[in-house]
Amino acid sequence: MIIGNSGSGKSTLTQQIAQHIGAPAIDLDHIHWQVQVGVKREEHLATDIVADVARQPRWIIEGVYGWLAAAALPFATSLIWLDTPSAAKVFPGAGAGKARRPMNTRPF
Repeated sequence: MIIGNSGSGKSTLTQQIAQHIGAPAIDLDHIHWQVQVGVKREEHLATDIVADVARQPRWIIEGVYGWLAAAALPFATSLIWLDTPSAAKVFPGAGAGKARRPMNTRPF
């Protein structure tokens, strides 16, 4: 599981690790938000989805939603917390990819 603030490099690191170990990369944004822009999924449904994903034998889950990450944490074998340096906080997105690609196209 990888957590950290926006622009900290979670998505990039998640993609790299997932590709290296052959595990699915799951972005909590895709679970928290419904397909419609700006429409949140009901919290109990989102936490159920995260718990279902986390019960699988292999996964890398990344995100900034602590309450959603908490649903996967009991199943996690490792936790990476990305704490960006001060310079990156002054220049948000410094070090983050130029374009964000969807990591998981599976509809939830």
